[in-house]
Amino acid sequence: MTIIMKHNYKFTDKGSGPVIILLHGLMGAMSNFEHTIKNLPKNGYRVILPMLPLYDMPILKTNVKEFANFINDFTIDMGIEKFSILGNSLGGHIGLILALQYPEKIEK
Repeated sequence: MTIIMKHNYKFTDKGSGPVIILLHGLMGAMSNFEHTIKNLPKNGYRVILPMLPLYDMPILKTNVKEFANFINDFTIDMGIEKFSILGNSLGGHIGLILALQYPEKIEK
């Protein structure tokens, strides 16, 4: 899995087509989605997995709402207007908050 660094973000980006953003959990890592990243692009999807800044944000900003804002900023900086979201554990919670805060961006 190749990690890209762009606009102060670390992420993987594979495939083309409708965008699916994957969000890992608190104790998880990007490698948790290794098989997903390998297989979804074969089915016509662009799969992006940003590394959440779990240990890089100031302690008072380390919460689900701020992580949702981080993902929103990530999509803006990457020029992604619409996407589907798939999260595990904390990533699932972030996805729910993201969908509530920015429903116009979420496809599924």
